[in-house]
Amino acid sequence: MLPTDPAVFEARVARAAAAYAVVGADAALVTSPSNVRYLTGFTGSAGAALLLRDGIVLATDGRYAEQAAHESPGARIVLDRDGAARLLSWAADSGTTTVAIEAHHVSLHDFGTLTAAADGYGLSLVPVSDLLDGLRLIKDDHEVDRIRRACTVTMQSLEALWGEVAPGVSEQALAQEFIRLITAAGADGPAFEPIIATGANASRPHHRAGASVVKKGDVIVFDVGARVDGYCADLSRTVCVGAAPAQLAEIHREVRTAQSHARAALAHDVPAAAVDAAAREHLGSVGLGELFVHGTGHGVGLDIHEAPLIGPRSADTLQARSVVTVEPGAYLPGLGGVRIEDTMLVTPTGSECLTDLTRELVVL
Repeated sequence: MLPTDPAVFEARVARAAAAYAVVGADAALVTSPSNVRYLTGFTGSAGAALLLRDGIVLATDGRYAEQAAHESPGARIVLDRDGAARLLSWAADSGTTTVAIEAHHVSLHDFGTLTAAADGYGLSLVPVSDLLDGLRLIKDDHEVDRIRRACTVTMQSLEALWGEVAPGVSEQALAQEFIRLITAAGADGPAFEPIIATGANASRPHHRAGASVVKKGDVIVFDVGARVDGYCADLSRTVCVGAAPAQLAEIHREVRTAQSHARAALAHDVPAAAVDAAAREHLGSVGLGELFVHGTGHGVGLDIHEAPLIGPRSADTLQARSVVTVEPGAYLPGLGGVRIEDTMLVTPTGSECLTDLTRELVVL
């Protein structure tokens, strides 16, 4: 269900227009699909938007005319297959002289095409990186509501999926069942391809579920998420089929402690690198530092990976109403691995866990 209150998008457009004005742009050409959706509500696969100081123009083609009118009632709509060029023409006709473009979303080829078109209209292009992505870091009420729902569907579906785990069942079959469960619960679909890694496969953080089957004594890493009304959830838990190998059971205890430290470090205005350090320092203190081979987390929203980045070299600072993951892990090639991940809402004084599913080493 899309937001029905036009004020939701009006507020986003006004906030974005003010931010672009600060960097010297009269308008902005928005081409990232997620950013187009954020500003207009449009979900079609062909769309671009022109952000002006007094509103927004959405360009798409005739296939999406009815959809655009339904999803984006607050936008002026232009139907043209060459939407970006048409929007630059609109900008020139409106008296605009300087148009920002999303530098990190525009290919070198498209930049050349846009530059040529802008020159023809007497416009100056201003490459700007990450401005809208930075604004999207702070979620409004509609976004938090959808992420909550995605997290609830994810938790309930993962718990139900554990009931299907048994020796002889393949990773791929479990991944397919997870997708069936979340879809039946009202999700759009998965937020990303489910990661289900059993036995030695669990030492690969982004293992692709395949033909490997569950065996007695296997530790299984589940990294899954539903997408609800465009918004993502991200949840990882590690379970065992029967008694866990002693070494992996101990690693699980330490990863759980590290994750607890990192969750406790979350709060408004805290450097993201400090959250990473809270997890990384604990794992290092118990001899597992070299087995923690990825960052501690990332932002979640319309995209499964967005700002802020929570890692040792991150320059980001957490903001209240940002939604992030906290997901330390440790991996032993040839044996398996452990990851525990939650989706968290940052608050002024701490955080709220949106995926409050048991973090114990569940024995199935």
